[in-house]
Amino acid sequence: MERYLVTSTITYPDLTPWGDGIDLEDEKTYIHFRYGAGPRYFGGLVFLWFELQFALHLTRACIKNRYRAVGRYGLFFPILARLLRLKTRVVMTDVEFRPHLSNRIYGYALRKADAIFAFTSCEIEALSRALVIPRDRFHLVRVAFLHRDIAASRDENYVVAGGVNGRDWKTFAEAVEALPYEFKVFAKTTGENMPPNVIVKWVSREDYFRSLEAASCVVLPLLPEKLRSTGTKCWTAAMAMSKVLVVTGMECVSDYIEDGVTGSIVVHGDAAALRSKIKQIMEDAGLRQQVGEAARKRAWRDCRPIVYRSNILAVMNGMRTAQGLRSNSGAWARQVRSMEVNPAHSLPGRYSKRHP
Repeated sequence: MERYLVTSTITYPDLTPWGDGIDLEDEKTYIHFRYGAGPRYFGGLVFLWFELQFALHLTRACIKNRYRAVGRYGLFFPILARLLRLKTRVVMTDVEFRPHLSNRIYGYALRKADAIFAFTSCEIEALSRALVIPRDRFHLVRVAFLHRDIAASRDENYVVAGGVNGRDWKTFAEAVEALPYEFKVFAKTTGENMPPNVIVKWVSREDYFRSLEAASCVVLPLLPEKLRSTGTKCWTAAMAMSKVLVVTGMECVSDYIEDGVTGSIVVHGDAAALRSKIKQIMEDAGLRQQVGEAARKRAWRDCRPIVYRSNILAVMNGMRTAQGLRSNSGAWARQVRSMEVNPAHSLPGRYSKRHP
């Protein structure tokens, strides 16, 4: 059986086995371990240097893998693969544009990739136009939640919001002022003076998801961005735990949420509409239960880890068959089904923080 390589990414940091013939590399720990221990004098340039190191590592350590799926920290790998004329087919996953120099490098990397996964249809259209890449090289692959983040849902009459990048805290602060509910905002900073009913704090990943499981409503006040989608991990986990979502600023959130059925979509910058929607949800327990259950079903249908893995393997296997080689899809389909029912895979432990 042909051996494939897949990297565990910052969006999908899961190192549980994918099955026979599939090797895993932990790109997130590889980069973050080195960057955390390295000098910060040159900031982004240092980060790019470690990403180049990771690409060189993949080039040396994974010669046996003809088909490789790498995330955003592997941006140099498709470039090296073409420069070195490796007989390798490269899939780029976990696409996210970053400021300044790395944007240009990332654009070049995407042009050199054989296939590109995007989290929303808007990303596909925008990246295809901006980078002049054929539309059929892109694939819509929805972000997966992680089983370890999901717990039994409770409703303790508070609202959760959070995130680091691309958040519209100004509109959020205007919308929630003087509302008779408790708001918990999980962010390093909001840049805004929040009203007294809002608590702002930064917590661990585990504490965030434990707070999420008891929320009555989850608000994601997003800023509209053309070339990337933010907040996807937050909303897939919230949906999987039967939470009612209110999302602003994301044109293609409809790839995940049906407005009024599995959540609510509010126009960016409309504080009055956001306020009205939060009040409606918080005052109607029946609505929360109805929409939350529909959201849970949608998430477990489209955003389970096993669906994400299957989508990646399907594209890589398609490359293989396009080259006239024997398909591995039957064997992998059986492995995928067995992983989903095996508690050792469906309930993964924490991944290692040791030096990779």
